[in-house]
Amino acid sequence: MAQRLVRAAAFPLAIFALNAYFARNLFTLEYSRHMGSIEAAYIAISRYMIANWRDLTWFPLWYGGIPFQNTYPPLLHASVATAATIFGLTPAHAYHLITAIFYSLGPVTLYWFALHLTRSRWYSFWAAWIYSIVSPSLILMSSVRADLGAWIGLRRYQALLPYGEGPHITALALIPVALLALDRALAKRSPRWYAVAAFAFASVALTNWLGTLALAIGSFALLVARTNVRSDWRAWVIALGIGALAYGLACSWIPPSTIQDIRYNARLIGGDFGAAYRALPLYAAAAIALIGAIKYAMHRLRVGPAGQFLALFAILMSAIPLFAEWFRIAIVPQPQRYHLEMDAALSLAIVFGARALVERLPSRYALALGAGVLAVTIFPARLDRRYARELTQPIDVAQTIEYRTARWFDEHMDGGRVMAAGSVSYWLNAFTDTPQLGGGFDQGIVNRTNAAVTYQILSADGAGDRAADIAAIWLRAYGVQAIAVSGPNTRQAYKVFAHPEAFARGFSEAAREGDDAIYWVPGRSASLAHVVARDRLVHDRPIHGLDIGQTQAYVAALGDAEPPPASFHWTSRHSAVIQAQLQPEQVISVQITYHPGWHASVHGTPAGLTADGLGQMVVEPDCRGACDVRLDYNGGAEMTIARVVSWLSVALCIAATILTGRKAHHL
Repeated sequence: MAQRLVRAAAFPLAIFALNAYFARNLFTLEYSRHMGSIEAAYIAISRYMIANWRDLTWFPLWYGGIPFQNTYPPLLHASVATAATIFGLTPAHAYHLITAIFYSLGPVTLYWFALHLTRSRWYSFWAAWIYSIVSPSLILMSSVRADLGAWIGLRRYQALLPYGEGPHITALALIPVALLALDRALAKRSPRWYAVAAFAFASVALTNWLGTLALAIGSFALLVARTNVRSDWRAWVIALGIGALAYGLACSWIPPSTIQDIRYNARLIGGDFGAAYRALPLYAAAAIALIGAIKYAMHRLRVGPAGQFLALFAILMSAIPLFAEWFRIAIVPQPQRYHLEMDAALSLAIVFGARALVERLPSRYALALGAGVLAVTIFPARLDRRYARELTQPIDVAQTIEYRTARWFDEHMDGGRVMAAGSVSYWLNAFTDTPQLGGGFDQGIVNRTNAAVTYQILSADGAGDRAADIAAIWLRAYGVQAIAVSGPNTRQAYKVFAHPEAFARGFSEAAREGDDAIYWVPGRSASLAHVVARDRLVHDRPIHGLDIGQTQAYVAALGDAEPPPASFHWTSRHSAVIQAQLQPEQVISVQITYHPGWHASVHGTPAGLTADGLGQMVVEPDCRGACDVRLDYNGGAEMTIARVVSWLSVALCIAATILTGRKAHHL
């Protein structure tokens, strides 16, 4: 038994050790020199989870407030928060530790899945070994090669650290596990394996959106490979059932409204993919026809299910980034990012494709070939280690402009909302709880005017000499009290302000370090609640950033001496109390993003709550004189249903596991 254990563990340990050797410095890293990395936003989410693990409903720190599930799928961030709590680490250190582990595990899980499919330890080992060292995308995609600056290098590691693709790298490690569980479920036809596969699928969905699509593609390839030419409809029904159960498990964190928000906002970072969505049925039909032809050909050639899957998965995953690279055809949004999945699929297909040729060689030649491949990989492995070491240079984060700006806001704003942009915005809530108009995950924005307003403030497009006045109107309309502005010689990672000089002319300077300054917003108010006449509200959604007519009147109303100011006080992360003096025809404008999950009450009686044209809340308390208004967020009917479905799905999985175990015991 000891020999079998050693034999079973030898290859996975060797693969993990190789990747851990590359990522060695990452295990102990707290902050790197890559301050432009979006990993800052993920660290901020984990930091928030540590402090508010009992109240993960509303997230008031980004975009004027969003539902917590809109920040990002939570599995990686929850893992980071757990590790930080248990081991007493900072969120930044825990993030790098956890992602280093998943980075090292990615080729290991690929090995396990390949071994499960092919029953070949050696070829599974070579596929994982080569995947660890070589990236086929560097050869096939000139844009990736130019980005890394070499033909040989750790593209996965570059994606992980400078670009902050921690969730994507984590999903890459989980996808083979989910596919293995699906294959076992289809083979065993056991409720226990259905539950295991559903949990595995849900784990991918709760980690990364790109990984979820890649898993769907891999599942399709696996089903086609397992299906006879005449069809095996039961396997497809089982797979659909597993997928539905997986969504049931995850839906309290990925409700339909969050999916809709992400789909709507996808254009904010990758361009308008409306054409890709419209052409998707055509692409899908063409892909199905092509896969059908390939399936038929492989069946006639008597290629086994494992070989069919490896070929189909490589073709499907390669088509997405290569069509975008070679033909400028976007089959799905952000197609180039799927080159990481393509690297894994091609590593499997190339190694097992060569298997038919190698196995024709005499054993001594095959052994010599294996030794030669191992020797040849030593040189690129050494280059990879050197590259990773150079990429993982630590810094003293306290000296960065991102940290210093965050600390200034924390010390001077007393919880007031601010605006920052670029890397300062990414890192702001990794260091403080200062709420901001921006944030770290634009796809999760609920307020549909946020993008246009932010663009106008940063670009001053078409504003001319009114740039400062227009920016001040928007900032006041959204309750911003101070703004961090970076000049052309900024120390932050990005130069995001087209005309920083406009703020120097029109705003009062609060602090400055070189070409980075913080300005007070003119006429700012410390409260997020304001008593205004109903006819002074913004009723129509602005068309663009220069459409300020109604907003200007609304902002002017905020500065009126009458009525008396309203007080606003958070009582929890998802509730607040407003105290105000009201007259007939007056309402309370609340500078928090409107969402159907918010509810208002006055002295315990439900009050009207609607959205204005700016996407913020308006309370109609229907009271006169002193009014105490309570705001509560519970997610609304959608989240209530989602939570019930999730718990029922968990109960179903547990019941299936217990009943299967009892049946096996009686047998």
